[in-house]
Amino acid sequence: MTDKLLHGPITGVASLDFAPLQRPQAQETYGFTDFEATGSPEAHEIFLDGFFQLHNFEYYSLTQEGKLDEARETLGLIEDQVLRVGGHMSTRNFVNARSGYIVDTEDWASRFAMIEVDYEGLDPVTIATDQYVQGVRALEHSELPRAEEALARIGGDKPMSAGNRRDMAPRLLYLGLAAQIDLDAGRTEQALARLCEAAELESSVPPEYGPAVPVQPMAELLGDVYLSAGKPELASRNYEQSLNGYVGRTRSLRGLEKARQML
Repeated sequence: MTDKLLHGPITGVASLDFAPLQRPQAQETYGFTDFEATGSPEAHEIFLDGFFQLHNFEYYSLTQEGKLDEARETLGLIEDQVLRVGGHMSTRNFVNARSGYIVDTEDWASRFAMIEVDYEGLDPVTIATDQYVQGVRALEHSELPRAEEALARIGGDKPMSAGNRRDMAPRLLYLGLAAQIDLDAGRTEQALARLCEAAELESSVPPEYGPAVPVQPMAELLGDVYLSAGKPELASRNYEQSLNGYVGRTRSLRGLEKARQML
């Protein structure tokens, strides 16, 4: 069963059972800022977007430090913001935060993964990010048809080039999920070809600032596949490539350590 997460403040959410959190003063008083005083909805939206993104950076920092309880609290706060404040920006930030948390911790059974999101007004990158996570989660639960449905909804099925990783994220995520479906079906060579294409495309542009874009670096995913295949040298090379883009990324560091122990 999933909880429907809408774009506006809603009532009747007792089933979500939020833990009490100490919220920043700015969250309680955002309506009285200078942005609000201007009477400009655009300025107010810019303020809210920036405020919500601060929590995304906070959760990412906490996951990288291994403070998972605090990361879950922050993610719960972002979820609460969607329910109380509404709007596509808060929903987008929730999708990005929960996707990053699930990928980084590999907690595919997380309750956050079960919350259904309304895609109305969301950009293609956010939708692709959510569908990637839902697709991998389906594979983790041996639900191949659902994974294939997610793949079809990602977009990015055509070859492309772009000047930044955000624009190419749907293509990268499509290749990443398609490769994992191939692996599940025993098509190892095809999976590796997709991931090599993705890693090469990803490395052709500089990384984004902050949490990983796409939500899982393709070089990291390729490293995981080589590690599982017992090829630690190739795994190490790809984990190092991931770390060149996202210095100190815990998941890549963990993979690199395992690969080096196998050499």
